[in-house]
Amino acid sequence: MINNQEIQKKLTQNFIIWIVVTNIVLLLIIVLFNYRLTELSFAIQDKKSQTQAIRNRENNINQLQDKYYQIVNDISVVTKSLPDEENIANFVKYLEDLSSSKGTNIEILFDEKVNSEVLKNSYLIFSLNVSGPGSNVSDFWQSLEKGTYFVNVSNFNFDSTNGLSSDTKLSFKAKVYTNDPYRPNK
Repeated sequence: MINNQEIQKKLTQNFIIWIVVTNIVLLLIIVLFNYRLTELSFAIQDKKSQTQAIRNRENNINQLQDKYYQIVNDISVVTKSLPDEENIANFVKYLEDLSSSKGTNIEILFDEKVNSEVLKNSYLIFSLNVSGPGSNVSDFWQSLEKGTYFVNVSNFNFDSTNGLSSDTKLSFKAKVYTNDPYRPNK
């Protein structure tokens, strides 16, 4: 017969074996769980890095779009200040209105016939004679410099009999830069 002590020993052995096996299984589960958790942690960090890179690209794209729209606006302003074949008359009217507002008289002489062949050079050469009281002629000149058209003066002649208080003549040859009719505006 089996005595009580042997049964007790057998139960203790079985219990110890059960505890060891359970601990081994739990340890394996913990190791596998830790491995998977580390793997997921790296995956999350990778996704965060990718998300940040996408956000940076999005910010860069937005900044580039803002710069693009600013450049388009700047080009639009410049293009509007360059007369083309169709609105050379507007440039002449601008000069006449400026002369009238400053109390001067002007004479505009274009060196060549205004046509698309001339305008494809991107500038138009003209001569301008301005006469009137000296201070008015000076005001005209300053307003022309600050005006909306790009004008480059090459020959300049200023003639006054008694300084700026008397009648003064200002003559110059200049180029007004034009919008190339053969280049698309877009």
